[in-house]
Amino acid sequence: MLFMISFDKYPSFEFLSDLNDWSRSADYYDVLGWITNSDTLLISIPGDKSGIVYAAVYTEDKNPFVQIEESVKSPSLCLFVCKNGGICSNNKCVCSQDYGGDDCSIKMNNEKDLIEFQVKSMEWAFYKVKIDKEILVKARALSDDKYRIFISSEYTGNEIPTMLNSKSYYFPQTESSFSFTYKDSKTKFIIMSIYCYAPNQCAGNINLIENSSKNMIWVIIFCVIVGSFVIISIPIGFLYCKRARAIRKIKIDNINKEQMENMFPNSIYDKNKLDVCSICFEIMYDKPCRELCCSHIYHVDCIDQWASSNPACPVCKQGMILEYFETKRQKETEKLNTEQNQDVN
Repeated sequence: MLFMISFDKYPSFEFLSDLNDWSRSADYYDVLGWITNSDTLLISIPGDKSGIVYAAVYTEDKNPFVQIEESVKSPSLCLFVCKNGGICSNNKCVCSQDYGGDDCSIKMNNEKDLIEFQVKSMEWAFYKVKIDKEILVKARALSDDKYRIFISSEYTGNEIPTMLNSKSYYFPQTESSFSFTYKDSKTKFIIMSIYCYAPNQCAGNINLIENSSKNMIWVIIFCVIVGSFVIISIPIGFLYCKRARAIRKIKIDNINKEQMENMFPNSIYDKNKLDVCSICFEIMYDKPCRELCCSHIYHVDCIDQWASSNPACPVCKQGMILEYFETKRQKETEKLNTEQNQDVN
């Protein structure tokens, strides 16, 4: 039997076949007596509650005999006698690690990875499972008859998860397996109930897997980013070091205006009217400018003042003197090759 009480309305409990789930409406119920098939069912109503209460009994017996009695119990005492080493505290039994339920009479099988079981028709099995925030639950039926799974968190106390207080997980039609993800960051343990609602014994197993797929995705993304950074950094670092060594070979701290004029003669800039000097960010059109060997162009005054303290291009950092002599050498080589070809012809 299932004993239920509600304030100002009749409690109800029925199975809705079209939804394949139970419909329940009750303020208080005795889950323990229902699960253990006890002849005596108890419900404790807090002393601060008042009003008209309606009691109901759900049973599958065709001719049940039910007697309901009302009594007053001291609020300092537990409704049930605590069993299996349980201690009464604050009107509730505090159970040891291996037991649960309102009176600590429900044996909790401690499992971690794989639960294998056989449950008789219309009976229950209970497991205490360690959880690390999120687990993937894979359920399989090893018999034609199916079972349901109910889960509640440890922080709910001794309450046993059933269709009255927990979500129901069940097999799809014609399927012998199903899976779902359960997440709870507030507790390290969950209580899992297995109920065989079939006319015969239910056999099956439940595989519990720490769901670390999200963490692995972030690890892969991090490795890809780091790997890409390393691959890009190696050639950039090589070029930077090469350029730095080349600049250090030229032991000149500055270039005067006369040297700049000899290396990079000025000319009136007449290309794009919107081009700006990368030093002062003002228009270069129709003004005297210098074009360095690296093809970057600046105002004469801007680049001359820059070169007086830094002999490298402001944009690409190429050494002005090194690039000048390198460009001059290439031009001389090309000129020599051209003259040789002309002599041969």
